[in-house]
Amino acid sequence: MKKSHLHLFPETSPLDCPEGVRNQEAGSSIEKMVPIGVRDLASLLVDAFQSDRTWLRDFESEQIFVSTDLYEILLAYQQVRRCDAA
Repeated sequence: MKKSHLHLFPETSPLDCPEGVRNQEAGSSIEKMVPIGVRDLASLLVDAFQSDRTWLRDFESEQIFVSTDLYEILLAYQQVRRCDAA
């Protein structure tokens, strides 16, 4: 079977990782990442936000890495929402 070239989290060495992805305690090792669907993540975060869950505040400084195309869509959506609110 052919190996898939599509990866949610790119296979990189610790030197190639964006700042903040490296495990600070272990030095140069990469933190374990687990793929999750956008739909699943969004619904869980929305529910946690609406329920004012304390654990969500514990992670508010965390960064989530998304693909460039999703980021561009999110920026465009943010602009549309601002225009609708005005």
